[in-house]
Order: sequence, then C-alpha cells, then structure tokens
Amino acid sequence: MQRTRMLFCCFLLLLPTFWRCTPETSTEKAQEATPEAQAEPQTEPLPEWVEDSGPIEFIPPEGPHEVDTLTPLITFPPVRYVGDVKAIQGTAKSTADPIDHLALAIQDNTSLLYWDGTAFSQQDAKWIPLPEKDSFSFDTRAIPFQAGNGYTAYLRATNTTKGYATQPQSWRSGTPWTYARNRSPWRYLSGPIDGEFTIQGQQGIAYRVRDKGAYQTPLGIGPIFAAYRFQDQRTQIMLGAQGQIWRTTDDGIRWQKLAADKAPTTDIEALSASSDEKILIAGGAQGRLYRSDDSGESWNPLGGPRGERIRQICRVDAKRWLALSDQTTGSAIYRSDEGGSNWTAITLPITDRRFYGISCAEQQKQAVLVGDAGAILFSEQAGETWTDQSNTSITADLRGIWRDQTGRWLAVGAKALVLESSDGKIWKALSGPQTDGPTLHDLRLQQDTKQGFVWGEQATWWKTEDGGKTWKPVVVPNGESNETFYAARFPQSPRVGFVVGEKSILSTEDAGLTWKTLRTDGPYYSLAFRDNFNGVVVGHQLCRTEDGGKAWVCQPLGVDGPMYSVAFSNAETGCAVGAKGALLCTTDGGRSWSQGILPTGETMRQIYFLNQETGYIAGDKASLFRSKDNGKTWLPVAVTGIASQDILSVSFPLSEDIGYIGGSGGLFLKTEDAGGTWKAVALKTTQPIRLVYFPIGLTDGYVLAGETQLYRTEDNGQTWLPLPTLSTLPLHRLDFSQSARLGFAVGSDGTILLTRNGFE
Repeated sequence: MQRTRMLFCCFLLLLPTFWRCTPETSTEKAQEATPEAQAEPQTEPLPEWVEDSGPIEFIPPEGPHEVDTLTPLITFPPVRYVGDVKAIQGTAKSTADPIDHLALAIQDNTSLLYWDGTAFSQQDAKWIPLPEKDSFSFDTRAIPFQAGNGYTAYLRATNTTKGYATQPQSWRSGTPWTYARNRSPWRYLSGPIDGEFTIQGQQGIAYRVRDKGAYQTPLGIGPIFAAYRFQDQRTQIMLGAQGQIWRTTDDGIRWQKLAADKAPTTDIEALSASSDEKILIAGGAQGRLYRSDDSGESWNPLGGPRGERIRQICRVDAKRWLALSDQTTGSAIYRSDEGGSNWTAITLPITDRRFYGISCAEQQKQAVLVGDAGAILFSEQAGETWTDQSNTSITADLRGIWRDQTGRWLAVGAKALVLESSDGKIWKALSGPQTDGPTLHDLRLQQDTKQGFVWGEQATWWKTEDGGKTWKPVVVPNGESNETFYAARFPQSPRVGFVVGEKSILSTEDAGLTWKTLRTDGPYYSLAFRDNFNGVVVGHQLCRTEDGGKAWVCQPLGVDGPMYSVAFSNAETGCAVGAKGALLCTTDGGRSWSQGILPTGETMRQIYFLNQETGYIAGDKASLFRSKDNGKTWLPVAVTGIASQDILSVSFPLSEDIGYIGGSGGLFLKTEDAGGTWKAVALKTTQPIRLVYFPIGLTDGYVLAGETQLYRTEDNGQTWLPLPTLSTLPLHRLDFSQSARLGFAVGSDGTILLTRNGFE
C-alpha cells in the first residue's frame, strides 16, 4: 500500500508536465502582464489518500473562468484546386469574460511542423495574430498546402487578465480523388529527358518520370499546364490553373507554392526563359502575358490581352521573343523586341487556319509554326517575315514542333504522323501516317538523338531507339484501356476491389495501385461480391466465381435482353434485373437462377437491398417496386407527380423510412415515410440524376448529375454541395469500402478515379 501511495503522488506531480506536452488546452492559463503576476507560484497541497474510498476524482484548484464556446470552421471555395484552401473562417465566443484577441496556428500533420509565415518549419506552435475578436477569416492562398496531406488549425482566444482556450479544426488538402486508371492524353512539360523529366496527364496532373518512362509518380500539385527545368537540373518551376506557381530546388522532392500576390492571376499554359534564366515570360488564358526578372520568384503583367489565349512562347534571339496566340478566326504571332515590354502583331501568310506549335532556333534566328491541315510556316528573320513551307501531300493536322540537338526539326500530329526537316523548309514523313493512328502532341529525343518519346491522345506514350523511324508503346501501369467501366465493388477489405466494363472484369489487391484483367468477354454492367472470393457479374451473360476471379462459371441468361443490375440481400439470396422487366433470382449464392415476375415490360435499371427483407427495383417510365419478403414478391410503389420519367437510381441509407430516387430530367425525390409520399430535393440541375449513393448506415452520400458533376451531402440530404469536376469523361458508378474511406468512381475511356480519404 505504501508503494501504491508513492506512485500516485508521483503521478500527480507529473500531471501538469503531461498537459504541457500538447498544444495549449483550454485548461492552461495565459501569462499575466504584470510583474506581480509572474511571481513564484505556491505549491498546491496534494490530496490526502483515503483507504477503500472508491474511485478518486482529481479536481484542480479553482482558477479564473476560462474562455469557451470556440467554434472555428474550415471553409473551402466552390472550386478547389489540388493543394489549395482559400480561407480558414470561424467564430469565437465567450460565455463569461470578453475575448481580447484571437490567434491562429497551422500545423502540417505529416511533418508535425507549424507554418512560420514562409514555410512549415516551426516545431512549436507559431501563433499568427488575427485582427478580429469574434468572427474571423484568414486568407491561406499563399500557403503551399500539399494535396492529400492533413492539416490542423488551432484557434486561440485570449482574455488578457484571465486565460485562454484553444480549439483545433482539421482537414485534408486538395481534391480527394485521383486517377487510378485512365486514357490520359499525355503532354511533355519539361526535361531534359536523359534523366528525370515531367509530363502532364488528365486534368493537368503532373507526373515525375524516371528510368526511361518505367516509373510515373504523380506530384500532387496542379492542375499544371507549363513547366521549366533550370540548367542546374535540381530547380524547376511549374505554372498552372489560376496562376498558381510551384517551385522546387531539390529535383522535385519538395515543392513550394509562391505567394498569391507574386503570381499571375490567370491560367498559364506557355513559359520560356532567357539564356541566363533570370528572365521568364509566361502566357495563357485571356491572352495575358507576364514577366519575371528573378527566375520566377515574382511576376508583373505585360498588358494585353493579345488574342484569346497564349499557346506557346519561344525566344528567337537574345532580345526578341515570339508568342503564339489564338484569335477568333485563326492564330497570330506577336513579337517583342524589348524583352516583353512591348509586343507587335506579325502578319502571317496563312490566316484561315489555326496553329498549335512553335519552336525557335535562337542562334540562327529561325522559327517554325505548325497547324491544321499540314500547315507549316518558316521564318529566318527572327519571326518578322514568314514563308509557307507546307507539303501538299501532307494533310493531317499538326500539333507539335521541336528541334533536336543536331539542328533537325521534328513535327508531330494526327494519324501518328512524325515529320522531319533538316532546314525547316523541306519536310518529309519520318513515320506514319496511320489511318487509325492517334493524334500526337509532343516529341523529345535524348542527347544521342536516337532514343526518345512521343506523347498524345488516347494515352499514347511511345518510345523510339532509332531517332523516330519506329516506335513502340511505353508500358504505363493502369493506363492502357479505353473501354467504359460501369461498376465497381469493394466486397470486404479496402485493398481488394473489382471493376466491370464493356469488355473486361478487373481486380486489384493493393487498393487500386495496380490492376489485373480477369475476363475479356464483356460487356458486364453490374457485380455483387459477398467477400473477396465469392461474386457474381451480369451483362449479356451471368458469371460466378468462388476464388476471387481466377475461375468462372458462366451461363446464358434465359431472358430477352441484358441484365443491368445485380444485388444480394445475404450470402445466399439475390436478384438481377434488366431489359423488358427481366428478373432473375437465386437462393443458393448464385449457383442456380430462376425467373421472377415483375408486372412491367419496362427496362429495370437498378436493384437495391436495404436488409434481408426489404429491397427496391427502379426502372423506366416511373417504375419503382418494393419487396418485403427478401425478393420473393415485388409490389409497385406509387411515385406521384413524375409522369413518365425514368427512375435510374434508388437508395435508403439509414432505415426503411428515409430514401431517395433519382432519374431523368433532374428527377431527385426524397421520402420520409417509406415511400408513402415523395418531395423534391433542391438541386440546381436539369441533368439526369444517374446515381444516388449512400454507403449503408452513413448520412454522407453522393449524387451524380449528368455525366461528370458530383454533389455531396454530409447531413443525410439536408444540403447538397457540388464537388470540383473530377473528370471530363463520363462517370457511371461509385463504390466505397466498408470503412467508407477508400472508394472508386468508374466511367468512360478506361477511367477509374480513386479516393483514399473517403468521407472525411
């Protein structure tokens, strides 16, 4: 007992030390402003130990009334670019003594460092004073938040003579969705390609490439449209959407975002540098041009606009620059003779076609333009005059132009066409054209001019080892398929998932990092797995696996038309629905199926089971059916006021009372009495609601409106907020793992989007 008493006393003596190991809590006191307040504190007597008195509650000595009821809120702009958080906003109120001032500390949860006004470098909290005392808004656009990283903002409210309280608020920066697999149109950003270089993929995502294309690592910043690698090979600058500028000085390991007041204000797509790399000129949306005199640290506008959009910029000699600009009816060239301060429009011999690429040979004061229908223009007077060098036998659109280390010009374009010229005047095909070949955008060769790469649409990324005469694909993990995917499923664990599409069945065992093809005899429109091994897929046939997709047993449907949806209420019982009111059900885990009866000939789009008794089927012409006996019988549910609109999706996330349906013409209804009555949900769209998705048991959910716009709710449908556009390609389905953190969105052109922070 004596030893126990001693341990308890030591614990009480050390308890204040434990409190101070974390950021200030609401029980800590602010330092007093007067010398008397800083006098040596008196030691509090320890409480007496009482034998056999039951649990003892430690009550600290009564102190000043503390500031409380702090409610800081993190808010995001309607369109959130990767890595950007617009502002931290919130309120601070006190039920007792008034608040004298507020302060904010921002911590990177990955590095556990605090923002010091320039970088995340402080190990201890760096408090930033706020001018407000109650409601506040702190602009964070200058802070280089990294996509996917977690951050915590600590708000501290202080009363000078009493004390202070802190309140944390955490969030994750950047859009939570990334591409796991897609038909990305690749574009070259910076090099040289002999070592590591940077390319741009879908949605402006920048990838770092090494080992001759064998590895592509997304940088987590963007969207990025232009980049420049400095001669030291370790420094690189990237520019992109809304003028954001990112800079690295350690070869891309760490990136810092420039302050908003030093950056352009429009999307930047073109970038060029002087020979000493001090002067950079950039251009982009709205025909705007900008200049930096300190290697990209700060920028000044050069006036404008010059046309609709600056596509490319190149330096034609020591003082003169050329800018390729889109115009209403075609393209234009602007030249600056004074380092970008003034620009003059240059008359081109071809005015009815659009040009997409420009390249300059600075020592020779030469430049080449390429564009639609094989258009090629050449200049030997630093861009002042141009001659038409188009080859009448070449009619394919040209999209990119580059000059290799030997002085040879290379142009690329539609139908996988690669052209070459030794002097910029006489052009011939080096490879192509191919009748069904993809459109190529960029080409780069290594120093030996034998090995290199070409990039383009339809995920084209080819390499050459003979200077561009022949090409073979670079194997890009997860990027080789152009089929449409219709559904995805995480049956049991967040690592194992399955996807079905118009051709294939795919599976992943590493949460979407890599995929393998299980079958190629689609189409398959829906799938249902009860665990990582036992599952069913449906389409124009019905297939079952019991070993995770290694072996399949398939059978004809026995009905007229494909099946579009399958779902199980338990391990043994499930149903599938499809064209012309077709209904198939199983009671032995999918080994055998029998035809059910639906009183309709309309196409059924989705079947959904809430539990082992209740299920719903939704379909065309306002068709909605409910089963209360585990799928044995199905009775119609009246949905008044929607005429003949198609119902495309149904979801009852929490109970049999509250549910949603979505459909054609912006149809989005909610019931709170198990389908007895329905009322419209406010969503500002006339696009068809193709999917209403709630993981069962959660109040957070998604709605897919049209083909690309997702809305999200965090309060069981009371409010719906639009998400940033995840993909320019059509999406079809969402599915989340049981943890509701890892999820897939699947769609056209091989698109699989991946999120790892789900409903945070």
